[in-house]
Amino acid sequence: MLSLWLIAILGLVLGWRFERMGALITIIIIPVREALYVLFYREWTVNFLLIWALVIPPAILYLLAWSGDRKK
Repeated sequence: MLSLWLIAILGLVLGWRFERMGALITIIIIPVREALYVLFYREWTVNFLLIWALVIPPAILYLLAWSGDRKK
């Protein structure tokens, strides 16, 4: 489960160079990780939202940056 968070963070690092790819990796992996956690452990904790609050906003900003560069 921890490795999926690592993949999401690596998506953000990749987003530094390839905005769209890094953002999509992060935005896809985080919900998949949460769904797998709920399936395996049959519980969900509010602490997951802390990770979402730290990881998803930069991914959205990467998508906005990619969109802005694409329009130019």
